[in-house]
Amino acid sequence: MQNFECKDCGKKFSSDDKELVKCPHCGSDNVDYASFHVPYKKLVIVSLFLLIIIIIVKIDFKTDRPSDKSIAEGTTHTEVESISNCDEEELESEDLIQEIKELGIDVLPTIKGVERIELDADGNYNVTIKIEHTPKNGYTVIITDWETGSVVAKSKNGSFKGVPFSRNGGKYYAQIQDTSTEEPLCDPTEITGFVEVKNISKKLSVSELQELINKQDPSLLGHDNEYLSPVYQLMYENLPQDYEAPDNLSDVFEMLNMEVWTSVEVTSLEYDDTKHVSLIKLTVKMPSRPNF
Repeated sequence: MQNFECKDCGKKFSSDDKELVKCPHCGSDNVDYASFHVPYKKLVIVSLFLLIIIIIVKIDFKTDRPSDKSIAEGTTHTEVESISNCDEEELESEDLIQEIKELGIDVLPTIKGVERIELDADGNYNVTIKIEHTPKNGYTVIITDWETGSVVAKSKNGSFKGVPFSRNGGKYYAQIQDTSTEEPLCDPTEITGFVEVKNISKKLSVSELQELINKQDPSLLGHDNEYLSPVYQLMYENLPQDYEAPDNLSDVFEMLNMEVWTSVEVTSLEYDDTKHVSLIKLTVKMPSRPNF
C-alpha cells in the first residue's frame, strides 16, 4: 500500500499501486504519490513568536542584572538605579549601532554640539564641533548663518579657527557634507556661544566683580556683561575636585538663593588678550552644620 494525493480535490488516501489508482473521494485518476509539504506560514509565525520571547527575556535579564561593581560605596539605592539605567541605555545603544553596522548598513553621522570653544585676541572663536559616527569617506563640516544659510566657515575635521561672532544672538548652524558632492549627510544642528565681544578700555577688578555678585547683577546671568569673556571659566579654591560645582555665575546665584552656599568670595581674576575676564577664582562658604 502506498500513500497518494489527489491533484483535483487535494485529499490523501492509501491504495495498491499495482493497478490504475483513482481517488476514492472524487473518482479522479489525476493522482500522484503523496509528498510532504513544509508549512512555511506556520514556521514563520512560530519563528517570530520565539524571537519575541528571546528579546523579552534578554531585556528582563539586562534590567535585573546588578551593576554594583561600577558604583562607589555610599551611593543611595535611587542613585544606583539611575546610574544603572543610564549605563544600560548607553550599552544597548552602542550594541544596536554595532549590530546595524555588522549588517552592512551605514549609520548616519550626527553633530553632538560644541566640544571646545575659545576666544582669540581678535574677538573671533576657535571651536571644535563634536561628531558621532564619523563618515568613512571624505566629509566637510560647515558653519552657516542662522538666518540666511550662507556658509561662514568650513573644516575637514570639525576644528575651526577664527570664526566671527554671530549677529543672531550668538547662534549658528553646523552641518556635515559629503566633500565631493556637497550633499548634506545630516540635518543642520544649532550651535551657540558665538556672541559679540565689545572692546573695553579697562579691566574689571576683583572688588568690582565682587560687588556685582553680591547684588546678583542681571548682567552676570548671561553674556550681557561687557567685561566678561563669553567663554569665561570658574575655578573654586576650597572645593574638592569631585564636587559638582556650577560652571557659570547664574548657577552660582541659584546655589546662594537655595542656601546651599552662604557666600562666595572672588579671590582672583585672569584676563585674555582683549582685557576680558577669562577665569574667575572663587572661595565658597557653606552653612555650618550643627553639632549633635
